[in-house]
Amino acid sequence: MPAWQSFAAALALGLVVGGAYMLLTMRRRFSRIVVVLLSVPIPVAGLAWYAFHGGPTPPPTWQSRLVSALVVISVGSAIWRSWVMGEMRPGKTVTPATRANFNRYVLAFRGCTTLWITAYAATFVPLIAIANLSVIGAWVIACAPRRWRHVTDELSVDLAARPADVFRFLVEPANWPLFQDIEGVAVHPAGPLRVGSEVTSRRMVMSSKAKPGWITVTSRITALEPGVSYTVATVGRDDEMTNDVSPSGTGTRLTTRVDRTLPLTDAVMGMMLEYRAELAGRRKDSLRTLQGLDRLIPAAIPPG
Repeated sequence: MPAWQSFAAALALGLVVGGAYMLLTMRRRFSRIVVVLLSVPIPVAGLAWYAFHGGPTPPPTWQSRLVSALVVISVGSAIWRSWVMGEMRPGKTVTPATRANFNRYVLAFRGCTTLWITAYAATFVPLIAIANLSVIGAWVIACAPRRWRHVTDELSVDLAARPADVFRFLVEPANWPLFQDIEGVAVHPAGPLRVGSEVTSRRMVMSSKAKPGWITVTSRITALEPGVSYTVATVGRDDEMTNDVSPSGTGTRLTTRVDRTLPLTDAVMGMMLEYRAELAGRRKDSLRTLQGLDRLIPAAIPPG
C-alpha cells in the first residue's frame, strides 16, 4: 500500500479509536456524542475510501494553511479552557457568567477540532469537506430556533398547610436554605420581597468529577401576586421559576414551573439533551423536597 494510503488508513483508525474512547469513558455526556458524530463518521469514511482506492497525492493547498490556523486556535482554546477549569475546580465559587464563558471555550475548541479534522481529511477526498460541513451546518440550523432550546418542567404537590402559610414560607428567602442546597442568602434591597427585589445566594453544584462546588447566583423577582404566586428569574441566564399556590381539598396545591432557554452555544454542543436528562433524573428528588415542606412550614410559620 502506497505511503499516503497507509497514512490515510492510520488516520482513519486513529479517529475511530479516539471517538470510541470518548464514548466509552463518558458519563451521560451527550455533548461528547455530538462532537464524535460531527467529527468522525464522514471523515473516516472518506479516509477509508482513499486508503483502499487511492487517489491523487494530497497537495499543499489552502487546506494545509487552514488546518494550521485551526490547530493554533484549538490549542489556544484548550489552554484557555484549562485556565477556566482551574477557576471552576471543586470547592471554588463561580458565577453563571463564568460557566457560560467556559462553555464558549469548549465550543471553540471542539468546533476548531472538528473543522481541523474535516479540512485535513478533505486534502485526501475533497468531497469530505462538503459532506461534513453540510451535516455541521444542518445541526447548527436545527439548534438555532428558540423553541427547540426551550425546556419547561412542572411539578405539583398537595400540602396540608394553609395556602397563606405556604406562600408566607416560600416568599421568605431566609427559609430557602431549609429545602434547597444554598447558603449565604441576601436580599437587595432589604425587606419583604417585591417585584424588582434581588436575592443572592451560593448554590451547591456538582463538578464533572462528581465533587461539590459552589456557584453564586443572583435572582430577581419579576412577578408577585400576594398569596397566589411569584416568579424568580436568574440574572445573566434565560431561565425563571414560578411558584403558584392555590387551595385544594386537603389544604394547598403547590405548583412549581421552571422555564429555561439554553444559549445557542450550549445547544450546539448537545447540552440540551443533557439538560433534559438531568431534569428527568431529579424529578423524584424535587418532588420529595416539595412534599417535605409539610414538615418545615409549621416550624417556621407560627399558627394563627
